Amino acid sequence: MSARAEAPTSAWPPDTRRPRRARLLAGLVALGLFGGGALWWTGAGDGATEVSRAFGGSGGGVAIVAFDDIEARYFHAITVDRERGETSTRPLIVRLAMSGPIPDTGEAERWLRDHANVLIVRSPDGAPVVFTDQDLATDRGNAAVGATVPRGVAIETRDASLLPCVFAHEILHLLGLHHVEDEGDIMAARCDEDKPGDAAFADKEKLDRLRSVRAFTLTGRVTWAERL
Repeated sequence: MSARAEAPTSAWPPDTRRPRRARLLAGLVALGLFGGGALWWTGAGDGATEVSRAFGGSGGGVAIVAFDDIEARYFHAITVDRERGETSTRPLIVRLAMSGPIPDTGEAERWLRDHANVLIVRSPDGAPVVFTDQDLATDRGNAAVGATVPRGVAIETRDASLLPCVFAHEILHLLGLHHVEDEGDIMAARCDEDKPGDAAFADKEKLDRLRSVRAFTLTGRVTWAERL
């Protein structure tokens, strides 16, 4: 397998919290104005992940786009609330607002349907998923193929062989799941061209307890995910 056919993941750099103090203040103001609910501030240090390439550098003279820039432009939720409860066998409907050079996500969506009981629906009010054909990078300069915070997802489209794995992996991050040690699991800290395929999914039961994901924006509360 070539080096480009796999991508390890690592923790999001903690220094990305500092530029977002204004968002914390906005979130607190919004909570004071509109009240209610178990809403929480979702700065980049909370539940964020990155998927870094096994090969280093941006290379090839391709334009670089920083995840911070995508987040600032496209991720408008102030707070995000994940509601959990008893295990459910009902499908989880996940609404996504995709933008950019949108690739074919059919393979990943079928895997999510068959293995995670997740149905993807496109909606302008859904969670933002931004695709880019530029070289995605973190604010530390690390090359990346995908990055997720609770407020949205960014995915680089330059390596089509990784897209099904990265898309499924990042959507599950968006739903609150984290990395596992089993390299054969969809939530392992490595994507490769053989996934999702028959990838394991050890946290299925944990996902089955997720009832809904709701975002609070300046225009009101929107539902990003819910059980039928």
